[in-house]
Amino acid sequence: CYLNYACELLQRITTEHAQSGNVTYHLRDSEGKDRCNGLIGQAWVLEALLLAFETAEEDAYFKRAVQLFSAHKFSSEQGLWEITEIDGKFCGFDPTFNHQLWFALAASPLRLVLPEAERQLGQFTAKLHQNLTVLKNGLIFHPIDRSLNRKMSKRAVLVKRLKDKTLSPAHLKRRLSGDLNYQKLLYFSYGYHLFNMYAFVGLRDVLPARNMKWLKKSFQLLERDEFWKAVDGNDFSYPYNAPGFELPLVYEFFPKYVSEQRLEWVWKQQIRKSFS
Repeated sequence: CYLNYACELLQRITTEHAQSGNVTYHLRDSEGKDRCNGLIGQAWVLEALLLAFETAEEDAYFKRAVQLFSAHKFSSEQGLWEITEIDGKFCGFDPTFNHQLWFALAASPLRLVLPEAERQLGQFTAKLHQNLTVLKNGLIFHPIDRSLNRKMSKRAVLVKRLKDKTLSPAHLKRRLSGDLNYQKLLYFSYGYHLFNMYAFVGLRDVLPARNMKWLKKSFQLLERDEFWKAVDGNDFSYPYNAPGFELPLVYEFFPKYVSEQRLEWVWKQQIRKSFS
């Protein structure tokens, strides 16, 4: 059955990883990129290990999950985790917001038994105001657009002014309309928006009430036609992050933001675009 096969694969992963001597998991070989697939790659492994422990009740999975979580350096000042390469080298903060968010979601079960995990998650949520950029229409901006280990780029300075309300969104759009990189980031932002909201719903018991209030516009965006027009044809939406499977979780816990009609429509779109 699927459970036995999954356990077999997990056993291979844990055994082969132990034999490799690597600190984190080797997930890709792409020229010019790390081999651990940033923070998101390890978040997926961490999530799988904890789900395996919950399902199969094998202590080895939990032990390995704690080791993997502990291998990542966390900055209380920044409220962010660093990337840990497979050899244990720290490679700086992962600047993609959803990577940080999903690592927090994957690690969240550990807070119940690991004080350090509880502390780090508390600091992550406390610093959300400086790491999360929500645009005027509620869209969650793809990168963490502030200075981390580098001088702030022109784009980062402009977005900071937007967050500080010293620059209007319309002015920002005019200033950056010719910036192809910015347009690409908007494309990513639309494709990953529901992925982010799914994670926020999963963290609902961890997030302070004020954080959920900040996200009101982001939830409301899910009911607007402009959003669904923007994700139609987006490579990171239906074919990748699968809103037909993500939106139901939002509906289950925050039904005031998603109508039954919208839920049914998105599900039909998902089936039409991805089921054969």
